[in-house]
Amino acid sequence: MKHTAAFTLIELLIVISIIAILSGIAIAVINPTSMHARARDARRLSDISNIMNAVERYGIDTDNYPDDLNVVRVSNILPEGQFGPLESAKNGWIKADFSLIASLIPSDPLNKGESVYKYTHTKNTYEIDCLMEYYKDKALGDGGNNDNRFEVGNDTTLLD
Repeated sequence: MKHTAAFTLIELLIVISIIAILSGIAIAVINPTSMHARARDARRLSDISNIMNAVERYGIDTDNYPDDLNVVRVSNILPEGQFGPLESAKNGWIKADFSLIASLIPSDPLNKGESVYKYTHTKNTYEIDCLMEYYKDKALGDGGNNDNRFEVGNDTTLLD
């Protein structure tokens, strides 16, 4: 009889089981859901900073903050008379022409439900906010009145 080198069914099952266990551990350690939430929050922090800079520059250039007084704008809805796209610096979700200041006014990475950017202003104050997924502690320490949303501006009590 001639013997050939081969794996038995038991050996194959053991190797497949070990690979499955190691894959499960790797997925648990990497946690892709958490990584995506962190990446979206990093973008939110950058976007909010960019919007804040555009609002401040607009205020300096025109002696007024952009958009209508005491109107809450949300990043997934175009104001009446605007024709988009949402992130347009000229006709986007904030009713103002930012085209000399910025190339676009960003919207939230998810941009639905509560995961939207919000903006409002009075004559002398404004607020911009967003919902954080991973860095929720940023919302607690921002000085605003909403512990669930990260708030920036010179009056972080304007939005609920």
